[in-house]
Amino acid sequence: MKFTVDGAEVDWRWIMKHPSWGWIKEEGRWDEMRRQDRWFLDEYGFTDLFKEYGVEYVNVTEEVWQGRTADAREIKEAVEARLAPVFREELYSFIPKRLYELRGATLIRLFGLIPDPLRSWWHGPNNQWLGRSIVDIIKVYSALFQIYGICEALRHAIVSCHKGEVKTPWGSYDIVRDLGVLAFSRDLVSLDAVLCSLIGADPEKISYLSLGERAFGIYNRRHVEDAKMSAGNWFPVPSEKR
Repeated sequence: MKFTVDGAEVDWRWIMKHPSWGWIKEEGRWDEMRRQDRWFLDEYGFTDLFKEYGVEYVNVTEEVWQGRTADAREIKEAVEARLAPVFREELYSFIPKRLYELRGATLIRLFGLIPDPLRSWWHGPNNQWLGRSIVDIIKVYSALFQIYGICEALRHAIVSCHKGEVKTPWGSYDIVRDLGVLAFSRDLVSLDAVLCSLIGADPEKISYLSLGERAFGIYNRRHVEDAKMSAGNWFPVPSEKR
């Protein structure tokens, strides 16, 4: 991707070194993002669904960029009263007031809770910052809400594999249909450890799970083994291993 900043063309490598988003709003890119956001909600029926059930849609990026955020000092105090500080303190300034008003309520953990439109900066070169970013997001939100993790593959699931049927610029995937799996827990580290194990990834070798254990406590290895015994052959093997 190419961007123009102060009249000069830059790429994502420049952006990784300059995590400030004032320029992206000045270029008019934020208007384009708003348009894409509206299109997605309309196209896939969310606009009608929200209207039917009286759901309030909150775009975290919009709230943060408009300055409608909770006091970062209060967020910092809430997090560090229970947990070690986050790696990057700007996360404390990313909580919309509308969400902060609901603190103590139930929150199902979702992607997209960091407002930066280019997630590469939070992944870091070769994903070296990804683990700490995942853990930090959970630190902030778990200090404010009753957090639940959910992972569903009821109709479709994707399995990353080199020879997968779906080709994208960032990798290849197989699609598994009608798997009928739903995983749900308040213990997010255990939940991810179990799921990683079921798809053939060793939880002991996954960096963010190690960071998660240090932040939130040791996950129960017995749960991992019990899940593998119960699941049997539910989970598919990527095509290159077949």
